[in-house]
Amino acid sequence: MLAFHPIGGDPEPLTGVYDCTRKRTTDGDYSLSFSIDRTETNAEQFDALQNKAKIECENELFVIDDVQREPLGDSFTKTITANHEMFDRLQANGIKTSYTATKSINDWLETILAGTGLDFEVIGNFDSQEFDNFGMTDSLTMFKNVIEQFECEYRVVGTHLVIAKLIGDVTDAQFRHGHNLKTFSDEYDTSNGALVTEVIAYGKNDGNGNPTISVDVKSANFDKFERPYIKIIQDERFTVESSLQAYAESLLSDGNYSAKVEYQELVRNGLKLHNFDIGDYIYCIYELSSGVGIDLQPRIVSIEDYPEDPTKSPVLELGNFFADITRNIMGLNKAASQQVKLTTDTKKAAERIDALSAEAVRYGDSEGEIS
Repeated sequence: MLAFHPIGGDPEPLTGVYDCTRKRTTDGDYSLSFSIDRTETNAEQFDALQNKAKIECENELFVIDDVQREPLGDSFTKTITANHEMFDRLQANGIKTSYTATKSINDWLETILAGTGLDFEVIGNFDSQEFDNFGMTDSLTMFKNVIEQFECEYRVVGTHLVIAKLIGDVTDAQFRHGHNLKTFSDEYDTSNGALVTEVIAYGKNDGNGNPTISVDVKSANFDKFERPYIKIIQDERFTVESSLQAYAESLLSDGNYSAKVEYQELVRNGLKLHNFDIGDYIYCIYELSSGVGIDLQPRIVSIEDYPEDPTKSPVLELGNFFADITRNIMGLNKAASQQVKLTTDTKKAAERIDALSAEAVRYGDSEGEIS
């Protein structure tokens, strides 16, 4: 049941909503949306559903940021989108000082979150980062810059933020066709620069505009295509060629592969058989009687569920696979008798599992950054 927190009023049950959808992503998005029609019985509540009023869903507060109203016969309907209150707290907090300094992630977060009512914990180790003329804006803008600069992720629970290199865990949860996997679809996308077969990278300049180091790296699929797909970068942070080489290699990409599944939750004796959350790695197995199938170990990068309709299955978006499966897909020749096995890079998967498990914490790992 949703609760409505009108501006200046007391919380009350929110009734008459439909198409209620909650979405969370590893990119930090956390939103709630629904529709409601104006009737004689809910007219006062309908009219009070205004921007910056709050909706409570399972002990989390969401602030209404978008209200779309349309005529519906002799009345009106509204489509409401609300974002987690964390974003509103940060957006409303202004930083009136400009900073040029090198600080730890904890120090930067202390500065940014001061006055917001939010607290935080950082899991793992991060190198200090330098910011120039950083500030004179709202805390949300600065928070997003810190997340990007430190190359990390975050999760919010109430007013508590958890920051880690990687939010989530490696689990043994399985999504299997004919068991708890209702639907499966996937997509392989090479548009908008997703395909990068060559990276030309330049490091720190010598003061006269000339780079002191440079590297040129090519992917294993460089000769596969009619033309190269080049990414050119210049990054002042790099003064050692081997570090620049490793960074350039990390930018090579065979495209973006993603999958969506509709998950049917299984319960035994009142308990969920598989527990998972946003950012977790799970197993996804889809096998057909024809012999064609897909076997993945992906990460849950998005969860869309329906708090007001427990009979409706959640939709999960999967990505960030352990193995470099896009390379396998590019050369895939699916015959009806073939089993398409995509988790082929077992050594890479095992190394990643070891790295994640080493921290023995729920929310992430402590890998070092490339420097």
